[in-house]
Amino acid sequence: MKHATYLIVLLNVLFLLVGCPERSSDDDDDDTTGDDDTAGDDDTTGDDDTTGDDDTTGDYDTAGLDCAPCETGVNVMTQGDLEAAALCESIAGDLYVSAGAWLTGLDMLCLEAVTGDLILETNAGLATLDGLSQLSSVGGGLYLHENPSLGDIDGLSNLTSVGGSMYVEFNDSLVTLDGLSGLNSIPYLYLNGNPSLTSLAGLSNVISMVESLHITDNDALTHVDGLSNLATVGHSLVIEKNDSLADLQGLSGVTIVNRDLQIVENASLTSLDGLSQLQTVGNSLWIRDNPALTHIRGLPVLSSVGYFLLIRNNNLLTDMDGWTSLLAVGGELEVSHNNCLEQAEAESFVAPITAGGSVSLSANNGPCGPPNPP
Repeated sequence: MKHATYLIVLLNVLFLLVGCPERSSDDDDDDTTGDDDTAGDDDTTGDDDTTGDDDTTGDYDTAGLDCAPCETGVNVMTQGDLEAAALCESIAGDLYVSAGAWLTGLDMLCLEAVTGDLILETNAGLATLDGLSQLSSVGGGLYLHENPSLGDIDGLSNLTSVGGSMYVEFNDSLVTLDGLSGLNSIPYLYLNGNPSLTSLAGLSNVISMVESLHITDNDALTHVDGLSNLATVGHSLVIEKNDSLADLQGLSGVTIVNRDLQIVENASLTSLDGLSQLQTVGNSLWIRDNPALTHIRGLPVLSSVGYFLLIRNNNLLTDMDGWTSLLAVGGELEVSHNNCLEQAEAESFVAPITAGGSVSLSANNGPCGPPNPP
């Protein structure tokens, strides 16, 4: 019996050494499940497949980058500077980019936060900000200055916070501000000298300006409808030298301007109707040098101007009815040099208003004599 047992064990050992019978050709190394098959080294899940080293989720995507905080401010003026900053996840200081014509885009897909200012200026070739698509926070100011090829700022669409002033000026090709739709409050916004800007729709979620809003010298801007949710301006609202601006309907939500409201030298502006909810101007209200303005009926609930009310040199102005709520001006009141305005109309306008300072009604020449000098 013992010998039979040894024999059985020996046969089992021989069977293991020889191995299993050879598999059929359907199952060997080059089949659909072998080394070169769809699950092997060269298949669709191997080294060169859609999830391997050369795929769309490998070394070249955001998840594969070795992003890390940068502990100092960053200046980008050369290709080497840009490459050195490409993996910054955050920048402890300012990001300053002034690279001339060679720079067409910013490959900074790691960047999520800049604690200081973000300054992009005098970049002649910069056409897109898509390389900043992960940026969500700027602790200081945002300055876009003299980038003549920049047509949009959609690459800033993840930006939800700007701690300081925002200047968007002298960007010749900029058409929209759509990349700013994530912001609901801006301390100070200065839009100046952008000749192709046609829409402020990117500001549609902004409900307050902590300090001031200046819209000046934007020749193609016909309306300000993108500001329809703006309710308060903490300091000043200035609308000046926008040659195509026809109305102010987009400001229909503004109820308070805490300091100055200036509507000056807008060549196509015909009315102030968009200011229908404005109740208070804390300091000065200027309506000056708007050659197409024919009436000022758009302020029916304005009840007080803190210091100075000036209506001057609006050469087609004939109608001053509609300011039925304005009873007090804290300081001076002047209605002068409005070429088509009858003096009696000016006197009727100021009659119910108590002014804390001097009242000046002069050179209202109606009916439409020679234009007055400013």
